[in-house]
Amino acid sequence: MADINIWRSKLLWDIEQAGLLRQPRQIKLNSGALAVAGRVDIAGHSVGIAVNVDPMWNNHLPKFFLHPKDALGLIPHIDSEGVVCFLEAEGIIFDRRRPLDVVRECFSHVQRTLLEGVSGENRHDFVDEFEVYWARLNRPVLALANLDLLALDQVTEVFVGTSAKAQPGLRIAHHAAQIPYIPNTPADQGPWTACPALYLPLSPGTLLLPPQSEPSFWGTDGIRRLLSHCSAEHRGLLEDLLDKRSYSHQFLIARLPRPSGDAALFGVRFEELGERHPLADAGTASAITPIIIFRRDRQYLVQRGGGQRDLGEKRVLLIGCGAVGGHIAFELSRAGVDHLHLVDPDKLESENTYRHVLGRSYWGVEKAVALKRALRAQLPFSKAESFVGTIEQLVGSRTVNLYTYDLTISAMGNPTSELDLNEQVRQTINGPPVIFAWVEPYGIGGHAVLTGLNGSSGCFECLYSRSEAEDHLHNRASFAAPGQVFRRSIAGCHNLYTPYGSLDAVQTAQLASRLAIDTMQTRVQENRIRSWKGDSAAFTAEGFKLSARYQLSLDKLEQLETHFASDDCPICRVMSIKVEA
Repeated sequence: MADINIWRSKLLWDIEQAGLLRQPRQIKLNSGALAVAGRVDIAGHSVGIAVNVDPMWNNHLPKFFLHPKDALGLIPHIDSEGVVCFLEAEGIIFDRRRPLDVVRECFSHVQRTLLEGVSGENRHDFVDEFEVYWARLNRPVLALANLDLLALDQVTEVFVGTSAKAQPGLRIAHHAAQIPYIPNTPADQGPWTACPALYLPLSPGTLLLPPQSEPSFWGTDGIRRLLSHCSAEHRGLLEDLLDKRSYSHQFLIARLPRPSGDAALFGVRFEELGERHPLADAGTASAITPIIIFRRDRQYLVQRGGGQRDLGEKRVLLIGCGAVGGHIAFELSRAGVDHLHLVDPDKLESENTYRHVLGRSYWGVEKAVALKRALRAQLPFSKAESFVGTIEQLVGSRTVNLYTYDLTISAMGNPTSELDLNEQVRQTINGPPVIFAWVEPYGIGGHAVLTGLNGSSGCFECLYSRSEAEDHLHNRASFAAPGQVFRRSIAGCHNLYTPYGSLDAVQTAQLASRLAIDTMQTRVQENRIRSWKGDSAAFTAEGFKLSARYQLSLDKLEQLETHFASDDCPICRVMSIKVEA
């Protein structure tokens, strides 16, 4: 405690002596923290500012308070307590041993933020932060919305569902039938009552100042002023909707384009509408309640999680739902791939648990089915499907058509089946690209091979093609020298496995998933092989030998990514003849 008091006292003294504030004095904030308060000139206005001096500010930047909070009028970046939001602190590292320098630097940002607010230079920041201000309004109601804002570009009707048992009790969707399925947790109880609501897209470039809670929110005049930010076409569509409906629209949902991209959503609920709707001239309502809208649409959730919107319609076939395939399934789905079809003949057994993405709640369930269930349970827009059986069986029965997919990924770990798959998809020049992914024993590495892209040379068979001097097939990409057997068993022949851990499966899955995304987004134009290298100590300790390829540096491996085609490959040779013909 003594050290803390010394730290605080020294900082208080240093701030006072630095002359950052006029008439400095010590005060206690509402939170109980100590602060130095004083005055500063901003564009000719003398305003009060306080800076907290709690030791190290709990490892965050110090807080600056404008007092009173409206001393400069309504300007951006001042929260409800008067705290000045002067800097996005994420990723910033500051020197805790030089607190006065930190305060001095932050104070310059505070002054700049306030000056830009008074001058109007950052006025459009109100729009970027509109939802933040909207959330501060008194006694709002909450709603979840699943609206495709890219498709909603004109005045129309959407639907609002109400339920006395769900929390929150409002849902907003394109159609009434979608209301019960808006993603939420815990599960909604229903039943839902749906009614049409007005959807009003405001024009790009709209500068809309946020309303204040007191004394009366916006009022009907304020709501009608929204129409001044709509095009003439949209105002005409709105009048048509209000005229032709025999019932009244109790809800209004508005879309406000943000200067930084995307849009803000907000809404209002009208109570006891008069003879004319509040959006019409002389229309009335006894009360207007703000609605805070939490987005649950795919566009928002996928983009917020770092996924890609353009992957939503891609169809991907994943063969093999084991340790590597399970992680690939989740990575691709989180990246935005909704249409993922899963193939595996086996069930998830207890011995799979510690390197598989799924846990013991799925023991005894077919891996493809279990993975589909997990994806759909965790990712609300996943449309994953499962097929139980070998790829040979499914193709033979025409349950799976390899040529209907944008990309196929094999994580079977069965080279014989994968060589056959490679031959099937390479039978046509315009077949879909395929990625083969596998992990090496004892974590010495993992690989992802892309084939069948744009007719470029190199396929999975190329890695196994042998010259006349070789007496057996081996994978030329392998980090293990040929002629070795790595299968292990703890409980007899029926329980054989290749020794590697979950981290090795995850790293291989990430490698394959990144290559898959690059392929679907056309960031790669040629077939290639990508590899990662791990520690070989455990591998060599067991007496196994490394291949010459393992000795290559990572830079060299990257340089050779597209150099794996074989002149002896029977598949590529046949394809070359077809192209020439």
